[in-house]
Amino acid sequence: MKKKMREANRMNWLMPCYQFQDANNDEQMEKIEEEVKEVFDALIRYMVDPGRENRKALMMECADVQVCMETLMHNLGADEYERMEARRCVWKKNDDRGYYEEV
Repeated sequence: MKKKMREANRMNWLMPCYQFQDANNDEQMEKIEEEVKEVFDALIRYMVDPGRENRKALMMECADVQVCMETLMHNLGADEYERMEARRCVWKKNDDRGYYEEV
């Protein structure tokens, strides 16, 4: 368990669900779609009642989508370094476009 926690820490707590590493791409995409729908549902509940519990549930659903995407990248053969590099490249692309500038 400590090895996985160290890996998660290096990856800013994003790591694939190794339990689903044998899922094929179609199965993983279905899981991603399911999780995205759960984000929409949680967002609606939060918009109706923006309390702490609904906010926490929404944040958790968002994180679930991130983990599902991390699992898909892992299942496509991307190791930890490649996944981190992909995140770095996206950050740089978005930074170059000015997306992180405060308005």
